Amino acid sequence: MALHARTGRDGGSAPLPRSAPHAGSHSAQRFAGDAGARARDAIGGGGSHAPTPARAPASTRRAAFGRHPHRHRPYRDRPAAPAHRARAPATAAAQGQAAWGAGRMNSSFSIAACTVAIADRLHMFIGDAVPGARVTTLNPGSEALRTGDPFVNLYLFRTTRNGFVSNNDLPTRGPLGGAKNSPVLKLDLDYMITFFGDDARLDPQRLLGLVAGGLNAEPYIPRDMLRAAVASTPWLGGGTGSQELPRDEIVVTPLNMAPDAMARLWSEFVNVPYQLTQLYTAMPIAIEYLLPVEPVLPVRRIGLRALPSRSIVIVDIVDANDPDLPISGGCTLAVRTPNPAQPGLSVLLNGIAAKDVTSGFDAQGHAALLLPLTSAQPAPLAFGNLTVKLVKHGPDGKDIEAESPAFATSIVPGFAGPPAIGADGKQLDFTMALPVPAQASATALLFARGAKSTSYKIPCLPRAAATAALAAPLAGVSPGEYLVSIEVDGIASLLDWKDGAYTGPRVTVPGS
Repeated sequence: MALHARTGRDGGSAPLPRSAPHAGSHSAQRFAGDAGARARDAIGGGGSHAPTPARAPASTRRAAFGRHPHRHRPYRDRPAAPAHRARAPATAAAQGQAAWGAGRMNSSFSIAACTVAIADRLHMFIGDAVPGARVTTLNPGSEALRTGDPFVNLYLFRTTRNGFVSNNDLPTRGPLGGAKNSPVLKLDLDYMITFFGDDARLDPQRLLGLVAGGLNAEPYIPRDMLRAAVASTPWLGGGTGSQELPRDEIVVTPLNMAPDAMARLWSEFVNVPYQLTQLYTAMPIAIEYLLPVEPVLPVRRIGLRALPSRSIVIVDIVDANDPDLPISGGCTLAVRTPNPAQPGLSVLLNGIAAKDVTSGFDAQGHAALLLPLTSAQPAPLAFGNLTVKLVKHGPDGKDIEAESPAFATSIVPGFAGPPAIGADGKQLDFTMALPVPAQASATALLFARGAKSTSYKIPCLPRAAATAALAAPLAGVSPGEYLVSIEVDGIASLLDWKDGAYTGPRVTVPGS
């Protein structure tokens, strides 16, 4: 913006005309208050003017020049209020903006809305206690602030992530990466409130007392004030209802800074002398990035159920055919538990009851519940995290008598059939035991068998949806015999091992 002029780094400065603060955008003039009449005089005179003459009473200036539709504030027509008085109710038009919360809207303007609302609150605190005082949101190095007139300048100089409430929106993703909630960023906003004016009349100190006392008595920015500020500010969306307000009530608290840190902060404004400054933090400001989220089904019934003190124990979860290997897709899962043949026992995979469950023994002779880990299971299984739980139902098959703690494990990629070269010889086809999501990263790994051959890492072709069929192009792959593995999201499938060497799965890439 034109108002954010800074002093040049070469030591010189570019004076900003007195008319510029009022000739620019509304962001620089919405807090002008009664001083708007002088700006209109300056603009009408071509942008230059003589020293400011004696000021007429505020009521006379308002009668002569009228009110700007976006600069007017209801409390400006009343006598100055004490710093602790609550703000007057918003106009009917602003109150009508309460319907905004009914929809899902963008909150990317939350920071700007907070700045506007705090500036309005500061304007209310100073009232007419210091004649001609007004609130601005300029860079502290702006020449427009050094005219000798009383100013309270609000400047956002730093933002930090609020570590106390930033995780309240978790979890935002499900086990398969789908959006469960829209992520919300919670920020703390650090402001410099700088006071300008005639030092001979102690204008900066008088303004500091009004602001510090007011924020100490009323450290909150309620949502009603935010609505009123946004509704009357065109560059925040005005009354269009296109913006969302911060979710929480904003709290403004003093920010203490050591003198050396304050000196370093002011040194960032080159060749700008120090002005009386108070620091404040506004928190928390929520910025939500809206994602397409599946709606949550409504709750039909809320009830309590008592579980007996006894519980079922999961001793371990292994591959039934080779318990020493990781669990892979397509294997037979063995859930080791005492007395697996007891009636009413069922297995939950990722919270959903599994089918084709039998009781028996794994390869090491441990009693276990056995079930195939394939895509035929009702649970939407995928390579990666897996949660297993045992539940014992009563004789009616509905009441739960006991349940085990959840047991977390993982599934490594596995093949439903051996990899094969496509009919045209130009790609390598895989049939996986479980579907691979479209957003998952899948890579074919080819390990050369010959001593002088080269190994390859080939990204699989993109997929439009979750599928068990993967394909990797063989362009540029030298003819020969290769051991084949597939890597899904960084986890590779297992190679066959026998007599101290890897034996498969193998493919032979033909010559061109």
